Amino acid sequence: WLDDIILPQYTSGSIVSQIPADENSFSVYPNPFSTKTQISFILASETNVTVKIYNCIGQEVATLINDSKEEKGIHKLDFSSANLPAGIYECVMNLGGKIFTERMIVQ
Repeated sequence: WLDDIILPQYTSGSIVSQIPADENSFSVYPNPFSTKTQISFILASETNVTVKIYNCIGQEVATLINDSKEEKGIHKLDFSSANLPAGIYECVMNLGGKIFTERMIVQ
């Protein structure tokens, strides 16, 4: 079972994720942040993508991508929190029907 574990690879101070070719992945960095962050995701194949941000009471505060067909590969979205108060938010990403969430902290 140890053969199935995939560890991150560190290169020049940044993390390059190694994921299986048939899986999607996403991350938010930096987090916490004060004015902007980058949402990165990797698609194993062409996939419909939706990316939304919700506040701590479940209200949608931003839609970054709405059911758009995106190509295989690495994608990066810049997100500005300029119009949002400090607090805890959830980035919810639907990658081809598979839901991923990441808590984001705006300082």
